[in-house]
Amino acid sequence: MWGRKKKAEPKKSETKKRAPAKKATGTRKTKPPAKAKFKVKEEIKHDSETIFKVYATDQEMGRPIIGSEGIQNLASDLKLDIASSAELIVFMWHCECEEYGQISKSEFQKGCDKLGVKDFSHFKKSVPKKLSATLAMQDTPKEFRPFYKFAFTFHRTDGKNVPVETCQVLFGLIFSDKYPILKTFFKFLAEKEVTHLTLDQWDSTYDLIRENPENLDNYDEYAAWPTLMDDFYQWYGENK
Repeated sequence: MWGRKKKAEPKKSETKKRAPAKKATGTRKTKPPAKAKFKVKEEIKHDSETIFKVYATDQEMGRPIIGSEGIQNLASDLKLDIASSAELIVFMWHCECEEYGQISKSEFQKGCDKLGVKDFSHFKKSVPKKLSATLAMQDTPKEFRPFYKFAFTFHRTDGKNVPVETCQVLFGLIFSDKYPILKTFFKFLAEKEVTHLTLDQWDSTYDLIRENPENLDNYDEYAAWPTLMDDFYQWYGENK
């Protein structure tokens, strides 16, 4: 019997050796950091919702939207002049807005997410700089063209084309006086009574002004330009 008791003693020591295993299970309680990360995401989402409510003064189909008044207030807080800057159009592009003159809740949150908005203060301080940075990429077509295309499609009136008057305003907002040839181009459009531009013509105009910023002396008439550009080149030679 004593022998059996001695055999039982190692079992007690074995149970003591298992104690570290319990400590190991205790160390598994390292999930709080993961929860903390989840909370951060919730806070960011909450902040974008809070900011949206500040500007959502209108409704569409019973749902709150940022309408014309809200857009004006938003532009004011970002210190953007709607009449003389293209940054607001850049913001619409980040939001992937589908309807002119309004921003839905999901669109606004998408834009805030792309722009890395953290809170209302950050929204007002950092967003204008990021919008201006997009416009500064005009000399890198690969980076700039997606926004440039959006600027056209966002202002279409008949599903395909944009009035020349609107295009002229957009070029002024986006490029300012960077490309003097634009003034000559719109003079040509007026004389030829061109009333609308297609997406292909709009896209080609960007290539035209980049390659020929001041005049058409280096225009490549053998390149694959739309007919409108070839007509402009011919008109330019006749009126030079």
